[in-house]
Amino acid sequence: MSAEPNDDGDSQPQLLPDGEGFIYSGSRVKKNDQLLLLMAFVLRFKLPAAACQALLALFNVILPGCIPATNYLVDKVFGFDSRSVLLHYFCPNAACMNYFGPSVPEKCDSCSTVYNSNPDLCANSFMFVLPLADQLQSIFKKDSQTFESIFSDKSTSGELSDVYDGKLYNKQRAGANVTLQFNCDGAPIFTSSRFSIWPLLCAINELPTALRNCNVMLHSLWFGHMKPCVTTFLQPFISEINDLYNTGIEFTTLTGEMCRIFVSATLCICDAPARAMVQDFIQFNGMFGCGFCYHPGTRTNKGGGTVQVYPMNDLYPLRSHHKTVQHAEQAQTLMKPVKGVKGASICALLPNFDVVQSFTPDYMHCVLLGVTRQFVNLWTDSCNHKQPYYIKNLSAVDKLLKSIKPPDEIRRLPRTLLDRKFWKASEFKSLLLIYSPVILMHILPNRYYRHWLLLCNGIRLLIQETITSSMIIKSRNCLHKFITLVPDLYGLSCVSYNIHILCHLPDAVQNWGTPVVTFSLCVRGYYWCA
Repeated sequence: MSAEPNDDGDSQPQLLPDGEGFIYSGSRVKKNDQLLLLMAFVLRFKLPAAACQALLALFNVILPGCIPATNYLVDKVFGFDSRSVLLHYFCPNAACMNYFGPSVPEKCDSCSTVYNSNPDLCANSFMFVLPLADQLQSIFKKDSQTFESIFSDKSTSGELSDVYDGKLYNKQRAGANVTLQFNCDGAPIFTSSRFSIWPLLCAINELPTALRNCNVMLHSLWFGHMKPCVTTFLQPFISEINDLYNTGIEFTTLTGEMCRIFVSATLCICDAPARAMVQDFIQFNGMFGCGFCYHPGTRTNKGGGTVQVYPMNDLYPLRSHHKTVQHAEQAQTLMKPVKGVKGASICALLPNFDVVQSFTPDYMHCVLLGVTRQFVNLWTDSCNHKQPYYIKNLSAVDKLLKSIKPPDEIRRLPRTLLDRKFWKASEFKSLLLIYSPVILMHILPNRYYRHWLLLCNGIRLLIQETITSSMIIKSRNCLHKFITLVPDLYGLSCVSYNIHILCHLPDAVQNWGTPVVTFSLCVRGYYWCA
């Protein structure tokens, strides 16, 4: 947004030239406020451009001249500049998808297909790229609070509360004034179509969490009916980060001083399938499918087939950046995976980026939609009616859930277990940390209840605003014991990959100094108008 504060110190944005005027005589709503409310409505319900245009026209019929009449004028008011959006092309050949860049070459260097520099031949093979340099400049200039938050001293007391408290932060930050965390993941656009959109989003580690979530930057946007080629998709981002790290960007501070700022990307947060894709590792359902350690896993029978499980029979060594690079070289020579590594990750080209430790587990998918949902289904699925942990009296649990009156901080009222298929991650979080220790006390057999409390306590210790080293040790002990007991209590087939990943959560918090709840990235709060 290009709005600036008032000269008198008022921080309200000045969007329209007469924005401080009221929409009509006697009204208490100003024109600026009306436009902001309208845009909030558009974003909240994700209205498409045509619906937004119709809504603007409707308002102008009722209140002529109070707001811009077209989407184009609204874009100008908010400072949206389409000229900064670039098209980067790649080879349309699905077996190639070689990265071209901002222009189409005479022919593809990889598959030798001739294009004669004609972009029309790549009409469906491009992605949008928004340069980070411009977006960073905009954030730096936003206000004094944001600027000071980024460049203030990050000395800590030894306790963990944010990224810059982690033991890897200073190591990975070397040579950079500003560091970024990034995320890339696919999301379906249409419920009845294979088309999906893959955004690459970035946030500034040096900003406090609240400001970080309000200043998410969109760098690349891929749209298509197939998953992107990771090397092609990440190439513009890798190139720009290397340029920002080596050359930097010039910036005029709020006091008028000229300085050069160097930027690096140090942290990547993805769910398990996207993380394996970016790391170029075997997926979690294959041998050596863990991207953090050398646990080989094992196949075991489940239902009518087999699954890959990760029992904690031993303490397996952690992966390292150096060894992973060696395994990638061997895999490319042998043309087959080595210790789960399929090839060289393009992220290894990022300065000060560790292809193992710079990735973290995704708390939302691993803990909430993974482990918590898995155990709720085990307890309530009728196919387990002969098991000692099966909850026969679901109506009693539902009655307790429906009787709960949650505080204002919890936005969703508890729903019955009959609706568990439709529960959101926030509902599983409330169940795990708040409801279940009380509700399940006299529902689950004692040994299963005490086992469940190990998970509740282990995760609770890792989501505190401030985390101490002793809390990490306690959490690690709880989670390790929880994982170890799963085969005896529920069977070997229940030791899923998500359960195994729990043992790496304390290390991730220690490395990156932030509660696990932030390991779902600020991207979860990022919205745009279609």
